[in-house]
Amino acid sequence: MDWSDLIAIGFVGSVFMFWRFSKYTRILINGRQLSQEETDRYQARAQRALAMAGGLLILGIAAFILAIVF
Repeated sequence: MDWSDLIAIGFVGSVFMFWRFSKYTRILINGRQLSQEETDRYQARAQRALAMAGGLLILGIAAFILAIVF
């Protein structure tokens, strides 16, 4: 696996996970008739998507910096 592969996975993956985060938050904002259980489930999914997006973004940035150094 090359540095460019890690950079691409990091940035494309973070964009995809930000899209999923926005999807779940849109459901939460517009879902006035959600039960408490559904609300909790969508909040947990949104938190996981946001954490994964941040992790992938850090991976992409770290791979970019390491590709410059090495």
